[in-house]
Amino acid sequence: KPIPKINWYKNDRVVRQAGKTRLTSSEDKDTLTATSTISTKDVDVKRFDGTYLIEATNVAGTAVHEATLIVNKPPAFVSVPESLTISEGEALILESRAVGKPVPSISWKRGSEAVTAGVAENEDSERWEAVSQMSRTVGVEDDTEEWFIEASNSIGSVQHQFGLNGMPSDTTIPS
Repeated sequence: KPIPKINWYKNDRVVRQAGKTRLTSSEDKDTLTATSTISTKDVDVKRFDGTYLIEATNVAGTAVHEATLIVNKPPAFVSVPESLTISEGEALILESRAVGKPVPSISWKRGSEAVTAGVAENEDSERWEAVSQMSRTVGVEDDTEEWFIEASNSIGSVQHQFGLNGMPSDTTIPS
């Protein structure tokens, strides 16, 4: 006692805080609880992720504690394929990009069936981005239904639906 002044630091700079300091006492010790709130709506992960120092100072001295904050975000698509019509037998490469933290995984489905053949996935953990490509040869009978792409991580998931229509190779595809 007295109640100390509290400062938060990140990268040796004072962090503006919106919080409260509370001091509670028991028979053998005093406990200081300092809370600070950061809104998580549209948080810039790089800005808030990192190591923080909390410094409590009063006439009796200074106490410092370090804590690491990891901000996670649900996945969001950056790019997705749109519905298209293509001639039977043509090769096709579709790409989807999604961001999130942790880096999301991307899965493809035709109707309710998971598609893994021809799917390649890469991730860029610096940008928290996943890129998935699906390559296939289009067939009339099995590609005239709805397709789904799902990006998911431990925070959540997002899904996109598109159509892929195969036309007989002797049919003119409208532009």
